[in-house]
Amino acid sequence: MNSGFSPLRLIKNILNKILCGVLAKDSNVPDKVLLNWFNRELYSSSQPKVIDGRAALLAPVCKELSDLTFISRYEPVFWSETGGYSKGWSEEKLRVDDDCSIIISPHNIALRSTASGASILYYHITNDYFVFATSIKQFTKARFTQLDPLGIGEILRFGAGYGKRTVLQGIERLPFGHQLDLNRAGTFKVSTFVNFARKPNLDWNESDAKEQIKKALERSLAEIPEKALLLFSGGVDSTLLAQILRGSGRQFKSTMLAFGDQDSELENARGISESMGMEFEPLQHNFELDDLTSSIEAYSSPTLDFSILPTYCLGKEVLARNQGPDIRLIDGTGGDAWFGFGSMKNSGVWRRLSHLSKFRKIAQTIFARWAHYDGVSLLWPIKAMGRASIRNNPGLGHLCTTPLYSSMIKLSDENWLEMEDEIISLYGNLTDGAEQDDVSQLQIIDACLIATSQFAAKTSQWDLSSECGTFYPFFTPEVVNIARTLPSDLFFSESHAKPLLKDLTIEMGLPSQFSYRKKSGFQPPLQKILSSPDTLEEVLSLIEEDNEVKSLLTNYAAELPRKLLLNKRPLTIQSLYAIWGIIVLTIWIKSLRTDSGVIVD
Repeated sequence: MNSGFSPLRLIKNILNKILCGVLAKDSNVPDKVLLNWFNRELYSSSQPKVIDGRAALLAPVCKELSDLTFISRYEPVFWSETGGYSKGWSEEKLRVDDDCSIIISPHNIALRSTASGASILYYHITNDYFVFATSIKQFTKARFTQLDPLGIGEILRFGAGYGKRTVLQGIERLPFGHQLDLNRAGTFKVSTFVNFARKPNLDWNESDAKEQIKKALERSLAEIPEKALLLFSGGVDSTLLAQILRGSGRQFKSTMLAFGDQDSELENARGISESMGMEFEPLQHNFELDDLTSSIEAYSSPTLDFSILPTYCLGKEVLARNQGPDIRLIDGTGGDAWFGFGSMKNSGVWRRLSHLSKFRKIAQTIFARWAHYDGVSLLWPIKAMGRASIRNNPGLGHLCTTPLYSSMIKLSDENWLEMEDEIISLYGNLTDGAEQDDVSQLQIIDACLIATSQFAAKTSQWDLSSECGTFYPFFTPEVVNIARTLPSDLFFSESHAKPLLKDLTIEMGLPSQFSYRKKSGFQPPLQKILSSPDTLEEVLSLIEEDNEVKSLLTNYAAELPRKLLLNKRPLTIQSLYAIWGIIVLTIWIKSLRTDSGVIVD
């Protein structure tokens, strides 16, 4: 994997608002024509820069073209024999940042989605030019183009879009770690420029691994500007970051968003912060329906990550209390993905279930009939079978959010299989086709698709990103490369996930009852918010009225939220995903159609 980007540049690039532009297929197009294309295709109140008769680009935080750190001239990019990434530099030796990039060379132009996951590029193609932006909402075409049923189905099944398909016909995604090369002849190709294949080093032992992880996080955190604000949940990842920050003598504050005084996670976070002597200021927030709609509308593409709601509300609270442009947040997202999550040990189970895929539709039908009893142990094997894939990749079953997806939208078996093939193709691109064991396949799917999608959603893909930079120590190259070389047996111990990180917190002074406790997460508070009398009928009214998304869903899906939310039983994460998917898609698409665009100043 390319390790040529620094955390400081990552922070800087996250502060960029919207990157957008048009690229002409032919050479030497008149400036006036380029500007006309730009103004017709994209929302903007600013005049773009014209480059080389081929491109009209807008990067709103830059005053002059020479200030664009993500525009550099380069020689062709190529893969080395060892599968690594290498570049040839031009005589100007300008750097290429690993956020979304536009790279100009004498022979071609390259669009690049970030190698870190911070931003994703979207584009559509006409006969004469490409149009691209870091937000779907930037396209004028997005106001009227038809929905893609497969794009809707992909989000209901997998929680987000990962490949080139989006929820809108004709608008495509340039997946994370990919670039699109447009040559002077007007032809183009899409390829990857990173390699995340795992190469376990069997010489690793627990002691050495923990020491190297700690040192890598120390170096990453040392590059963050002073007075950063740690997002502290009381979980292992954020606790470890807090311990390292305190050990370095850094000045920092910590905060979390609390769901009332009785929040069990708040009590735990307070206990840990007191045991560490750390400054901790929780923020209380009374959720309203406007918070729900605003948080969903804030993101550049729909995602079923539950944390978008508390993240957005926390961002607003932080910005309301901290004035100035230099706010830096530290987020522990990624620790699970790269150092072990609970279901990683089930990788072999998902593979075996894929061999029984002929029973998948039966299991889905049974679970859909008894979904209001979700949580009953007898339904667990049926639910697992309903999430299993046809293709033999253990990551696909793990990626599936709910077995109810096939009952929620009318798509053919061929359509669902096409989605699986696209995910497998994307996985193959990100690993350069290297053969990987079951655990490695599951980890790469989780880290490079699920976690990266969540990471992107909480950085430059939301509309507070221009005011508040977020730093992710677990996504820096040095930390990721350690995880890629660890033997699989170091990712879990007995019934515990990420034992290396948990043991590190204990060795640094945290009592074991805190390190090995199970977090409740945002699932119970979200169900409470959706089921509360103040919001329940408003939410149901919003998604039950006639709308574009509803027209694509089945009658079963239309009745599902009311059926499950009025049922007083606690929902499992799979049932909550089904409800949340309908809510997110309905609100996001409605916002897209009525919004006047992301106006860039």
